[in-house]
Amino acid sequence: MRSPAVRHPLMVQVLAAAAALILAAVASSACGGGTTSTDGSESTSTAPASPERGPDTSVRSDEAWALYEQASSLAESGDLDEGLATYEELIAQFRYSDEPQTIRAVASAMADRALVLGTLHGPEDGIAAYQEALPWFTDRPEADVAVAFALAMFNQAVDLAELGRDEDAIAAYDEILDRFSTSTEPQLLERVAKAMVNRGLALRRLGSSAEALAANSEVIDRFAERSETEILEQVAGAMLNQGAVLGQDLGKLEDELAIYNELIDRFAAASDFEILHIVVSAMVNRVLVLGDLGRFEDALEAAEQTVAQFEEHTEPEIRVQVAKAMLFQAGALKELEQFEQSVVVLDELIRRYSNDTASGITEVVDFAAGLRDQLVER
Repeated sequence: MRSPAVRHPLMVQVLAAAAALILAAVASSACGGGTTSTDGSESTSTAPASPERGPDTSVRSDEAWALYEQASSLAESGDLDEGLATYEELIAQFRYSDEPQTIRAVASAMADRALVLGTLHGPEDGIAAYQEALPWFTDRPEADVAVAFALAMFNQAVDLAELGRDEDAIAAYDEILDRFSTSTEPQLLERVAKAMVNRGLALRRLGSSAEALAANSEVIDRFAERSETEILEQVAGAMLNQGAVLGQDLGKLEDELAIYNELIDRFAAASDFEILHIVVSAMVNRVLVLGDLGRFEDALEAAEQTVAQFEEHTEPEIRVQVAKAMLFQAGALKELEQFEQSVVVLDELIRRYSNDTASGITEVVDFAAGLRDQLVER
């Protein structure tokens, strides 16, 4: 929570919703992808020790990957049941292969199967599938298998967090770090960075603000000089989360403002959507902090800058942030007693977004309409 001494009416009313949207977005941008599949009826420990192999292992590998592509296409098109069945067919047929490319297909299918099960039946089923698959992954040296293993472990931790089991999720993230943090493989380091970011979010939900602060700092310090876009997304997310902990949890508004400024300056020229989404979220949060500090002219300027920079973007997530920036722009104008101009901004916000279906934007429009009524009736 922010310090009561620096609260201002409009900024306070929208702060909780804004912070929730930002945390959801970061968590969303950190959850990792793929579709899912593994054999739910057969245990690795009871399976035969060696596979039946055809004379041409490249043909077998092609067959495995053809099934994987088929399963992925089905899942991505929304036919999750058929996708699940196809993943399970692949795993049952090829799980005991020792051909490297086939092993890679099985590893990907096992990780994806668990994700599909979690989507179809809830996180408990996803967690059970990950637990079933993990013994197969253990101690396999192939780099591609390690990447799928890390993904499976990561998705299990995400499911645990979704169930509110943050302590178990942290333990799962810690296991990822124990296994893979010394890797030099970029795909594994991406998963390590995501685990570190999500671990910080879980610590914050548990009320451990100091530990969350340290977790975010570790991500920033370790990966700030990396060049891979996927890893830099996590650095930007950690900086955004760091600001929330500093300001909303610890009441250090100047420090919160400083890290948002650092984030914006560092990533302002980014072209990656996930990073841009974090940048615009930081810019919107910066407006809130300036308002909480009573610096309404600076808040107005920051809001106008945000709208000007992002209003041409068509992505739903960014449209929501632009709408919020316009709302905060109107709020700053109100605090500066420029009431007519505040109404003009609110009218434009309502005109632009009243029929917009982007998630979260209706709440912004409704708040704007209520504020406009207050100003008109004053």
